[in-house]
Amino acid sequence: MSDTAQPGDPLQTLLSQVLQRWQDRPYPTALREALESELRGALAEAAAAPPEIIDIATTTARPGRLQLAVLTADADIDTMYALESVELAASANGVLYVVYRRRMDASYAVPWTSSVTLPGTLMTKLSPAMATALLEGD
Repeated sequence: MSDTAQPGDPLQTLLSQVLQRWQDRPYPTALREALESELRGALAEAAAAPPEIIDIATTTARPGRLQLAVLTADADIDTMYALESVELAASANGVLYVVYRRRMDASYAVPWTSSVTLPGTLMTKLSPAMATALLEGD
């Protein structure tokens, strides 16, 4: 997924992805306002960010050109992955990624879905609105 891959409103695309666990019931109104504000700010930051060439891991891995805004950063994974940290980032086109930053190798990004496991160290750094959206609902 490159930043030119998806047409439409990036905020609505991002909200749809982030709130996929909430299809059967309404997401709390007060949290939705906070979530929309957080995502709107991230999209503005991403639009101004310089493009980054990064491997995007889906069913295959291929390089992509992304403009990213970090929502949550510098979460160490565990001692086995001492040279790797993880962050949650939004791209300018409205896709949420889990980005694995390797200190001695190429970094890679995984589009977030409800089946992507977030490391505990990252989960503890999420805002309340984002944590509720990503981790609860279904």
